Amino acid sequence: MLAKLAKKLRKEYKKARLKDIQNEKILSHEEMEFANELQAKANTKGMKLVPDRKIKNNIPFVQIIQHNFSYLRKEGYLTLAEEGFLVDISEFVGFSSNCIVDDVKKKDPIPLNQSDLAKALGRGKNKISPLVTSLVDKGIMARAESGLDDSNVRS
Repeated sequence: MLAKLAKKLRKEYKKARLKDIQNEKILSHEEMEFANELQAKANTKGMKLVPDRKIKNNIPFVQIIQHNFSYLRKEGYLTLAEEGFLVDISEFVGFSSNCIVDDVKKKDPIPLNQSDLAKALGRGKNKISPLVTSLVDKGIMARAESGLDDSNVRS
């Protein structure tokens, strides 16, 4: 069942990513060809055409893929405690790394271990540990490896 679920999650992720890519297209094929010609012309003159990137807001976010949660809920795969825990930790998930960190706004955030996460959430480690273990066993979360033997380095 776990392999089937993982396959389904990968399929849903691919569909979501394709949809994101389609939504990001702002130029038609013909317009893109014209833009490429202009870029080539600008390159010969030592210039570069760069798209204007407008920042809509500075609020960081973690994307929760709704279809995945919906599927997991429908299958009864997660307990209510696990669902709540995943929502609670979302504010600590680094956008580019998916690592649970101390402050997602910092340039070099520090990964949190279970004790630190428990403190950040205002819970005891004995409440966090079984949830993390269960989610790791179910393939929803993963523990990072430091890559160093006998290392106590946070990874």
